[in-house]
Amino acid sequence: MKIPERFFLATISLLLALPTAVTFAPLELRRSKRIDVASSLYISTPGRAGSERSGRVKKTIQDRTPEEAARLIQDIIQAAVEAGPRAGPARTFQAYLAFRDTFREFLPRPGRSPPQFSVPRVLRSLFEKLGATYVKLGQFIASSPTLFPKEYVLEFQKCLDKTDPLEWSIIKGVIEQELGPISSSFSYVDRKPLASASIAQVHAARLKTGEEVVIKVQKPGIDKSLKADLGFIYVASRVLEFIQPDWERTSLSGVVGDIRSSMLEELDFEKEARNNEDFRRFLAENNLMKEATAPKVF
Repeated sequence: MKIPERFFLATISLLLALPTAVTFAPLELRRSKRIDVASSLYISTPGRAGSERSGRVKKTIQDRTPEEAARLIQDIIQAAVEAGPRAGPARTFQAYLAFRDTFREFLPRPGRSPPQFSVPRVLRSLFEKLGATYVKLGQFIASSPTLFPKEYVLEFQKCLDKTDPLEWSIIKGVIEQELGPISSSFSYVDRKPLASASIAQVHAARLKTGEEVVIKVQKPGIDKSLKADLGFIYVASRVLEFIQPDWERTSLSGVVGDIRSSMLEELDFEKEARNNEDFRRFLAENNLMKEATAPKVF
């Protein structure tokens, strides 16, 4: 069942509003939560249910119990604590800049043809300016054509391959903080990234032992940003369901909670490395190395 556009826009409006309203090793190569060094190769593979409470359907916020209100308050407090005291003001300022720049982008200017305006296009541009969390949500919308309106799915597909890379000086600092001086482990690192995504970017490199590798570097500060934003978004979904009980049947907060858990797992490169090794072991044990391949993690 697709989410109706009116419900979708109402949800997006609350998700956008909440962050602005809440203030609250050794020198040898090793994996870390922010760095993965892997062999340079390409992965290839072969060609009205559940809304009843005590015998009646909740239709208004007046039907909420004190226990439900208490649980909502606990979720809000927990999200604020996890985000930290600086998250609210910082994200409020960032959101202000994103809204301002998006408004300017679509504002008619003298001597120029007016920009093409559509709600999906404005939201996609705003999501890109709001940063990694909202880019990831845009990618989720783009990858879920059975859930979201077609025009939004098509527009948000532009989030799948458009993420500005960070400067080399910033990436170099992260690498050396995690692995020590670059010259001690690598004979060469390409300063131009092979790819840049919302959470990390990848650089080609060569080990001092001669192996061609790629370095996946987590963008600094992205963990705090994701935790703050995802906490706010989860609270927004809980508030939305609380004030409109009939919307509980959409399982909005449950879906958001699953997305939140999944996205936060992406921050742990050590877990990603273990999963990759498990996959390589599976391929080897089942004689599938010629059918599919996975990079070796150093």
